[in-house]
Amino acid sequence: MFSDVLSALLHVQFTDVKYHLNTTFLQLRTYYAMRDTEALLSLIETFRIYVIRNRKMTTNEKRGYSNFLRFAKKLALLKHNSSTFSKKSLKEKLDALSHKIETTENVINRYWLLEECGA
Repeated sequence: MFSDVLSALLHVQFTDVKYHLNTTFLQLRTYYAMRDTEALLSLIETFRIYVIRNRKMTTNEKRGYSNFLRFAKKLALLKHNSSTFSKKSLKEKLDALSHKIETTENVINRYWLLEECGA
């Protein structure tokens, strides 16, 4: 199922910035669900550069996407390295990340991040 999603996304032509951003979010969440950390981290970095260079986005939009990508990267690394933490320690780290996400003012897709943190 996830490979079908990724395959379909490869054939999408981007004519609109919002369409591209939403498609990239879908791709990011798919890599996350597949636990493909390497592809996910690569996409996060590519997406981060795209946001920085995009001249059609407002500063506020860029901040929201940058915050999302920063938190998504932290979440992916926590989940990837989860076997190195005790269950209690991992829960504490996820709770701390969840709190940081909740208290940061401008975060795109906040609810998805919080859901994945277990909040």
